[in-house]
Amino acid sequence: MKLLLAPEAKAELRHAALFYEDCREGLGEEFLAAVESAFDQICRHPTLWRILKGRFRRYLVQQFPY
Repeated sequence: MKLLLAPEAKAELRHAALFYEDCREGLGEEFLAAVESAFDQICRHPTLWRILKGRFRRYLVQQFPY
């Protein structure tokens, strides 16, 4: 499975990483690593998580409310 992000989603991730980096040095990088790990899990097991509505599922990023 290939994961594609809309430009708006990429911008949102950048803003979130900057927010976390402002909270604590290095936290932005930890956030991006956690998101990358989430993407890997989703690509490996795309049907594992609970369906929210229609074809949409939810994966909660470890350690971050994202």
